Amino acid sequence: MKIAAVGPDGREIILAFLYPGDVFGELAVVDDHPRDHLAEAYEDAVVCAIDRALFLRIMRECPELGYQVTKLMGFRLRTFRNRVEELLYKSAHARVAHTLLDLAEQHSISDAQGVVIPLRLSQRDIANLVGLTRETVNFVLKDFRQQQLIETDRRRIRVKDRDGLSGIR
Repeated sequence: MKIAAVGPDGREIILAFLYPGDVFGELAVVDDHPRDHLAEAYEDAVVCAIDRALFLRIMRECPELGYQVTKLMGFRLRTFRNRVEELLYKSAHARVAHTLLDLAEQHSISDAQGVVIPLRLSQRDIANLVGLTRETVNFVLKDFRQQQLIETDRRRIRVKDRDGLSGIR
């Protein structure tokens, strides 16, 4: 699932990619405000929903569930705070490198030449993740390919040198 928002300029801002077993919409449990995020299936997906009133009742009956929801919200808050700091203080190269490393760490498939990120990401998708233009992302990815840090093939990315990407500031 792709979780996104639409910015004031109408441009999509990708907040997260979720994978089988991930939970989303947890803020709706504790907040009555209308949702302003979009959830879009990026690949075939089965989505299960639970009624808010029922979920709240279960949380009251099972404090462990409330604890786990609180932990999840704390994790998401920390993740978004880190992304904001990255957007404010890091170079375009560092933003793209860090995002590729995060995607590789969370959801990668290892092979003999490195780690494949199993998402069909376009340059526009990466740009929307890191707050850059597609053209800037194109330039950065080309630079990473020339340095043999990554390999790209039909919207698939293979991280060939994690340490090299980690060192980019």
